[in-house]
Amino acid sequence: MAENKEQKQKDKWYVQIMSIKKPYVYLGMFLVVIIPFLANLKIKTYETDLVKEVYQKVEKIHEYNLNHPDKKKGVLIGFDYGPSTTPECDPIAYSVFRHLFLRDIPIVVWAPYGPYLELADSRLNRIAKEYKANYGKDYVFMGLAYPATAYMVSTSSDLRPVFNTDYYGNDVYDLKILDRFNNYDNFGLVITISGTAMPEYWLRYANSLYNQEVSVGTTAVNAAKFYPYANSGQFTGMIAGLKGAAEYEQKVTRLEKELIGKDIKPYLRNLYTEKNRSKFNKEYFNPKFNEGEIRTAMLRRHQAGRGMSSQFGAHIYVIILIIIGNIGYFFKRKAEKDRTKRRRGV
Repeated sequence: MAENKEQKQKDKWYVQIMSIKKPYVYLGMFLVVIIPFLANLKIKTYETDLVKEVYQKVEKIHEYNLNHPDKKKGVLIGFDYGPSTTPECDPIAYSVFRHLFLRDIPIVVWAPYGPYLELADSRLNRIAKEYKANYGKDYVFMGLAYPATAYMVSTSSDLRPVFNTDYYGNDVYDLKILDRFNNYDNFGLVITISGTAMPEYWLRYANSLYNQEVSVGTTAVNAAKFYPYANSGQFTGMIAGLKGAAEYEQKVTRLEKELIGKDIKPYLRNLYTEKNRSKFNKEYFNPKFNEGEIRTAMLRRHQAGRGMSSQFGAHIYVIILIIIGNIGYFFKRKAEKDRTKRRRGV
């Protein structure tokens, strides 16, 4: 008799929904994350003031360069993240690089730690290839800047003596871009893309000591630490996590469509011809796109938006599980109270 009652309780719907096996829960999470990503679903998001501030600052540098072609301003990029934070920081880096190359703003990049070098090299040249940028003229990768604080201080006068060569072994005095863009006076902005505390060092040295404007792209976890600096104006805006990356990505994609056109595939397909390929050094990138590279480039333009769709699905899934669990718990408790009352004869 007791066994029959116990079996009846187990058969109750609210007991069953609270007893879903973990493998099924994990399978559900896997599906809601992977399906939107593979289906190339993209979520449009509202754009926050801090992200707009970074974007507008780059636009102001572009306007300044148009009005002062002989006194152009460049942007110094601190590539301050490694493999562990690529899911959030890569979309930020790609969008920032695309924006700068679209606006023909000279770029100087360095990385503070050895493990970051290959990442910086591949990400920078990958985007440079999409805009036919010339290494040494339009952009340069300086390589390792360790300890970073020493290089931040040296850039107040001239960064070349502390590097001697760039990442590829080129003499820094042979690189045309560094004739002008070698100190803070000629950089309109520093952008640190970081998964660490490195933005605080940029704030302490470049901003506080030399009054250099600094913008931040960082992970969502680290963003909480940097919001006070951004809200107080010490940082010139901030791109925070996948959400911030999606916002900046949207803005740059709109700009690209305005400047190049809505269909980017033909643009990439016809970017390099037999005549102009000889102008580009294959040490940095191969001046030619195959169909696989074009598909990857198109996906990269919506990397943050695709990530947001998976993240949105995961959040909704967790919320649904919490609601179901609480409903089951409520009815289970109610049933237990009813049984207690019946036993007492109430």
